Amino acid sequence: QQNYLAASFNWFELVFHFAVGKINFSEAEMTVVTEFIEQTDTWFLSQEGPLIAVNVKLPELVESSIHNLKSYYRETDGSLDFIQKLPNIYQIVEPRFNNYMATPFRREIHSNFEVCLNLSEETMPLPQQITLNQYLGCMDDFHKASTIEAKTRELSGALSKIETTQAFDRRLKLPPWQNINILYANEATGECLDKNNRLVSPFEWTMAAESLLWFKDRWPGYVASQEDLSNVNEMIFEGERLIQGFDCIELKPDVMLKKQFSQIDLSWQKVKTHIKIVANEFNQSNLSLGSDIDLLTSSEKPSNYRVEDAIITACDAQKSCGVHVDLESSRALFGLFPNHLLMADQLKLGKLKLCYDNVGWENRRTASTHLDNDSVANYFGHFSFSIKGLYDDKLIFERKLIAKNEHNYLFAENNEKVLETYCPLSMVGSKISTNLKRGTYGLVPNRLTFLTASRANESKILTNNWVSGEEWRDQISNPMTTIISENTHMELTGLTQKAYQEKANELQTLIYKTMLNHLTEPTEEQILLTESFKSMNRMTRLFAQLLYVAYPNDLKSNDQLHGILNGVDKIPDILDMNEFYQNQLNINLLIDSIDDNMKNNQIKWNKFSSYGSHAYLKNILFRLKTLQ
Repeated sequence: QQNYLAASFNWFELVFHFAVGKINFSEAEMTVVTEFIEQTDTWFLSQEGPLIAVNVKLPELVESSIHNLKSYYRETDGSLDFIQKLPNIYQIVEPRFNNYMATPFRREIHSNFEVCLNLSEETMPLPQQITLNQYLGCMDDFHKASTIEAKTRELSGALSKIETTQAFDRRLKLPPWQNINILYANEATGECLDKNNRLVSPFEWTMAAESLLWFKDRWPGYVASQEDLSNVNEMIFEGERLIQGFDCIELKPDVMLKKQFSQIDLSWQKVKTHIKIVANEFNQSNLSLGSDIDLLTSSEKPSNYRVEDAIITACDAQKSCGVHVDLESSRALFGLFPNHLLMADQLKLGKLKLCYDNVGWENRRTASTHLDNDSVANYFGHFSFSIKGLYDDKLIFERKLIAKNEHNYLFAENNEKVLETYCPLSMVGSKISTNLKRGTYGLVPNRLTFLTASRANESKILTNNWVSGEEWRDQISNPMTTIISENTHMELTGLTQKAYQEKANELQTLIYKTMLNHLTEPTEEQILLTESFKSMNRMTRLFAQLLYVAYPNDLKSNDQLHGILNGVDKIPDILDMNEFYQNQLNINLLIDSIDDNMKNNQIKWNKFSSYGSHAYLKNILFRLKTLQ
């Protein structure tokens, strides 16, 4: 019926019975059982996808059990040791289960249970004969384990709030049943935290109650003769309190857990925010000011970078035709550089520069002056200049612009040489000697001397039309502008790509190490990222432990609920993040995948409906009450 968790544990139970029952099977029965094992193997292999959706460990555990069972059936004198390694549901829910079973705080319980359960071993005659004192001693051990030992702070936690997150994190590394009182205290109001309200560990209570019932099945005569049932009544009382939960918590379990799941999502949103902040901090230290490179996506992404506070000056002050002004740059002008050079500047491999050059006059003509002297003339033309783009000492492009409006730019000697001069700056101030008509005004000597003079302020013309006027800054980037030269220097692409990849890897590693708390001297922003990811892990572990306390049966048997915490698409924890780090999963892909993960698990959680979460405890209680 597609209940994969239940199917797996039903199979583990069958493996046990097939293994211990092998010696008693007839040849015909062996044939049927062997065929069934093969069919089961085929079915589980075909269900790997659904199995890992529930719990990533299930396929391996199932196949291991099938392999060991097949091997045992093939061998005539095979060992039954493998059935001791068959998993139980507690090992699936709690990875540290084996560590818990060996904890020193359980030493006395373990020792007493071992003695009592060995007494009930199924050896001939059945049941094994024990004395009344042995029976009563074991019953007393079970009572003590379930009502006294199970309520100690070592095995069920103190009923008090934990003040620091560090201490809380340490407690959350323990199994949920070992934290039951701490979990309740964390959700309860202060006035309810009375040690007399402390609950027993549900695991320890269950172990003791099941053991007691085992004794009842084997020695019903001793049970029937027992008049003092106070020990059993106390066990029933503590079991009923487990089902009722903690009275001091006002929220219903589903509301409490919904709130807790929202805390996981909120923590993830904070992690994403701090990832961006850490990335920005890295960029400020490793990239040029104003950089727009995204080291977490692709180097192919078009850049809108401009050098921060870049001013356009003369390429060569000696060759600027007397113009010495500072011009504002723009993104459009820097957009004339190829993308790989924009990146190169941002990666600090080289520097981009814009400058103006070749200032002068185009479309020149002469016109007579009011002096009625053919030896001198006024010169008219259109102001012209070019903008050059440089990468270090390499010319990348040069674009020329000619003004629309004509200016009277020079008074000078009227000759072809002056007319052909693009930039007449060197002539300004030179003397112009002219011969006058004989007898004119009776001047002696018969000549006049003029000075070559500039009629236009080239600096003013450029600044007046750069942003406003003819708006030359915008015109330069127009495709119709005259291109004098262009060289993209594509040979630099490889160097840029390599530098980008190195920085991208450096940033990605930094983010992973920060989240995993592997930095020795983190910055304040990195500490915030570390803490936000710790908070996400804390909220997830707390959600899992509250699930165990509120809905133990569902967590052990509901595939959807179990998958949220243990499936291939579970809410990621620090172990998953470490795996992503080892595989160098791109951070943006990581963010997208966890975003999808949170949405999908939210859908699973919204669909969850409990169908008798304390059914197992209630069943034990019902059986205990038959002793009353």
